[in-house]
Amino acid sequence: MRDERGSALLMTLIVTIAMAILAGAMVQYAFLDARFFARDKDRMQAYYLAWSGAHAVAQYIIYNPDLVSELVDATDVDNPATGSLNAGTFIVNILDLSSDLSNIRIDSTGIVGTIEETVSLRLVLVPVEETLFEKTVFSTGNIKMWGNASVEGNIAANGSIDINSPARVSGSVSQGENRAYPQPKIPEDIIIHKHSDLKISGGEPFIIDDNYEFNEITLTGKSKLIFDLDKIEGNMYVKVKTFSAKSGTVEVKGSGRLFLLVEDFTGGGNFLNNTGAPGSLVLFLPPTGSLNFGGTPEFNGAIYAPDASINLWGTARITGAMVAGEFKQWGNTKVIHSHVDVQGLPLETTTFESSTNSYKRDYWSGK
Repeated sequence: MRDERGSALLMTLIVTIAMAILAGAMVQYAFLDARFFARDKDRMQAYYLAWSGAHAVAQYIIYNPDLVSELVDATDVDNPATGSLNAGTFIVNILDLSSDLSNIRIDSTGIVGTIEETVSLRLVLVPVEETLFEKTVFSTGNIKMWGNASVEGNIAANGSIDINSPARVSGSVSQGENRAYPQPKIPEDIIIHKHSDLKISGGEPFIIDDNYEFNEITLTGKSKLIFDLDKIEGNMYVKVKTFSAKSGTVEVKGSGRLFLLVEDFTGGGNFLNNTGAPGSLVLFLPPTGSLNFGGTPEFNGAIYAPDASINLWGTARITGAMVAGEFKQWGNTKVIHSHVDVQGLPLETTTFESSTNSYKRDYWSGK
C-alpha cells in the first residue's frame, strides 16, 4: 500500500530541488531562435520538467541512500508521485530492478498541455570510499569510553564499542567493521642519522632539524623540544624507541610535515603544532606499541597506530584524527575531529571502502 506521508514528503523535496534545477535549464534554451522556441516550447518544457524531476530524485537518493526502500514503496506504476511546477506537471516512479535495491530506475514524465515527455535514469549501488582519517577514531580492536570522555565526530571499530554514560560521541557509531591497515614504510632514499639518547630537563630548547633515530627521548620539568621543519627539505622522519613527555613542551613549527615513528609513547605535557594543519604532524606506532596520554596534554595532529593500544585519561585533548588498536578513553578527555591530509603519507594505501554504500548515476534514456 502506498505511503501517503512518504509520497508527500518526497514530492516536497522533489519540487524544491527541481525548481532550482529547472531554473538553470531554462536559461540554456532562453536564447534559442525565437521561431524554434515558439514551435517547440511546450515539448521542451515537458522534457525539462521530466529531466528535472528525475535529477532531483536521484540527487536526494544519492545523499540519502538509507531511504531508498521507503521511496520505492511510496511510488509505483499505478500510484506515481506527482507534482506541479510552473505551467506543467510531472509524475515520478522509482522502480527496483534488482529486488535488492542495488539497481533502481527513476521514470519521470513531464506534462505541458497535451505534450508528454518521459526520461529514465538508472542508479546503481556502489561502495563509498573514505580516507583512513575520515573517522575521528577508528579501532582495529575495541573501543571503551567512560567517565566524562567525549568524541566530536564519528567512531568505528572492527570489534565492539562500549560507551558508558555520561561518556558521549556526537557522530555515528559503527562496530563490527572489517578493515586492515598497512604499516608505514620509510622511503628508501630517506637518510636517517643515529643520535644519542636525548634527556632534556630545562634550560634552552633542544632543536631537531633533520631526520634522526633515537633510542630514547625524555622531557622533564620545564623542558622544550622543537621540531623545526623549515630546516629540512621535504618531510622530516624521526624514529624513537621510547618517547616520554610527561611534562615539558614539544613544539612543531615550519611549513613541512613531521612523521614521528615511536614504539612507546607516554605524554603528559603539551604538543604544540604551530604549522596550522593537524596533518603536518603524524605520530606512528607499531602493532606492539602503546600510547598513554594522561594529565593535561594537548595534541594537534594525527595518530596512526593500528593494532597498538591507546589510553587517554585526565584532561587530555586531541584535535585531529586517529587509527588505534585497543582504544580506551576516560576522565575529562576529548577527541575533536579535524581534517587530515592523507597525501604523501608513507603508506601503501590511504583509502578504504566504507561500511556504507551509496548510489551513482549510471545512464539516462528517453522514451
